[in-house]
Amino acid sequence: MARLLVRMADTPSGYKRFDVVDVRDDSVQWGGLEGYPIFLRVYLPGITVDQARFLQEIQYDPTGHIDPDTGNPDRMLYKRAWRIVESRITPPIMAQIEAAWMVSGEYVVPDADGMLAWLEKKIDGSGRPEW
Repeated sequence: MARLLVRMADTPSGYKRFDVVDVRDDSVQWGGLEGYPIFLRVYLPGITVDQARFLQEIQYDPTGHIDPDTGNPDRMLYKRAWRIVESRITPPIMAQIEAAWMVSGEYVVPDADGMLAWLEKKIDGSGRPEW
């Protein structure tokens, strides 16, 4: 099962509320700071780390400018290419997420396929990725 570490507030370093900061497997033991009030730990039953890894993609400038020294894209637009769109989460589910966050810092997604509807690509709003 994939476990996501999700930021719950915007940061000066570029993370936005509901950005996925990290993707790990079942064996991870999150630290004491990786919970309320800064992070939400989200568990995705039936989804592997490899399937969820795209949530950690960095969004580089799509113009294709390449750093001549490294051969890599040289302009990061967003720390994460994908985001969870809060307005796409139904109010009853959002209430469950908020309550779980404040009580335990963890939320188990009951329907990982349904969670795909919450996602969009930041640069153009496209989405519905697949696991």
